[in-house]
Amino acid sequence: MRKPYNIKWRPSDLRRLTNIAKRFNAKLTRTVKKIPEAQYYLPERLNTATIRQTVKTRQDFNALLKSYERFLAPGAENPYVGKSGIITTNWQKREVGIRVGVINRRRARELKAANPSTLKGTMGTITENNLRPKKYNVDKILPSNWDKFLESVRKQSAASYSFDKMQLLKENYLKSVDAVFGGTPYANYLHEMLDNLPPDFFTDGMYDNAYLDIDFVYDEHDMNMVFEKLVAEWNKYLAS
Repeated sequence: MRKPYNIKWRPSDLRRLTNIAKRFNAKLTRTVKKIPEAQYYLPERLNTATIRQTVKTRQDFNALLKSYERFLAPGAENPYVGKSGIITTNWQKREVGIRVGVINRRRARELKAANPSTLKGTMGTITENNLRPKKYNVDKILPSNWDKFLESVRKQSAASYSFDKMQLLKENYLKSVDAVFGGTPYANYLHEMLDNLPPDFFTDGMYDNAYLDIDFVYDEHDMNMVFEKLVAEWNKYLAS
């Protein structure tokens, strides 16, 4: 997986964003003027400066504009009342479903690439790396959990999310190296071996070989054994 590049904002992008934000916010104003209580379930007004700060990739930008455009459709602003008590809009309910679909298609691709198996001892990667399908049933989500669920969907559906997750996996692994081998030549050796590996290549290795997990050590003898095992398994993967 290639790293998603940060968006380079063009004048035409800013015009498109400003235009859709004005239309989006104008519809919010019209709706609240017509139905005052709608202010409690309508989405927040769009702020172009905030959007520019949070959108990382052009793919996310284009998806966001399409989402905002769908809010302009007649009836998108109408309330949807869930069985659990959630009150949102038809638009928000649909958009969450679209984003959950994006998340699950990505997870399915990652799971296929990981190919975890009991034979390799890597079945745990399904749970550890959150590759199970994300469930979404608006009628089963409590109102108190709705905002948190929306935020998780927003983050996990971003184009950069998978790469960021791989980068975090690598960073945490190297922290474990320091925790177990810190202050010894073993740590330096493993850093020299792993620091410059691309996150996706590193993650593929972790998915493919359970022996790359770092075991807790109790004494110097354990440390030697764990180090030799890791070096042998990483060398095997790097040479494959």
